[in-house]
Amino acid sequence: YPLYKRATVIKPNRKEAEEATHTRITDRASAIRAGEQLLTLWDSDMVLITLGEHGMVLASRLSGQ
Repeated sequence: YPLYKRATVIKPNRKEAEEATHTRITDRASAIRAGEQLLTLWDSDMVLITLGEHGMVLASRLSGQ
């Protein structure tokens, strides 16, 4: 996913986030960890991971979350 590098906001779905981080997202905590990894990997300000019927998780450098 090199095209995402330095984008302000990125919105991967669960599968894309798992592929990019090489981790399995099984709950909100693992989704948050994946989001934090993606912030660093893609040098982005915000990563919003969609989790289907389980909602979404926002990782942000701006709010420290």
